[in-house]
Amino acid sequence: MKKIFAFAFVVSILSGCDKDDEVYSLGNALNVPVQNLVSISSISKPQLEADSLGITVIEVKLHPEADSFAKNIYFTTSKGLFLNGRQADSVRANSNGIATISLLSNDFGTANIRVQSKQIQVDGIVNFTPSLPDDMLMTADNYIGDTLQSFTVTNKLFRNPGRGKVSDPVKVFYSVVPDVPGSPDLVYPPFAFSSGKETAITILNPLRALGRYRVHAKTVAASAPTDTIRRSILLTIQ
Repeated sequence: MKKIFAFAFVVSILSGCDKDDEVYSLGNALNVPVQNLVSISSISKPQLEADSLGITVIEVKLHPEADSFAKNIYFTTSKGLFLNGRQADSVRANSNGIATISLLSNDFGTANIRVQSKQIQVDGIVNFTPSLPDDMLMTADNYIGDTLQSFTVTNKLFRNPGRGKVSDPVKVFYSVVPDVPGSPDLVYPPFAFSSGKETAITILNPLRALGRYRVHAKTVAASAPTDTIRRSILLTIQ
């Protein structure tokens, strides 16, 4: 079965040229148009999670009429990293005119890939989707305090082994409920966005309330939309 790869590309000439220059001429007995000199022949995964683990392979093909200088292929990306740990790398095409490069990311969004051979450029797109957590660990700096204390609650976000990393930011929602209905409310933000794979909020007690308060946190899970991760801890003010 023939595989069909869908991607957007734009060919551009870095230097200005006249109409007569629009045919690649150096070593070009067949008068190959410049837009056919280099092309993105496949993108193994046009869409994948930004988990720092999944890799997409971009394959570029040169026209057989391309000279040896054209075989030096330069790649750049607006998001993610190539395997050299940078957003730019170069690969020399093999004897069949094929060059491949691998890309991964921990930042979700659209990666604009630019491929350059000599003065010819083609552009491709890879979409990195959010890498959501499989689990969440909820802790507090203090579980028991007096009426003058504040509490800092932290939620660390994890992926299961072999599933890479969570991509920031992830939105975590909070609620604080007293054990005794009608007790004074504590003050806290209703949500926080993760940074460094964790969220942290501060809970204040301006009315000097006493009693036990349960802190609830929830966030969307990697198995969404069918699952939500929920965690809670108990704080005691005395």
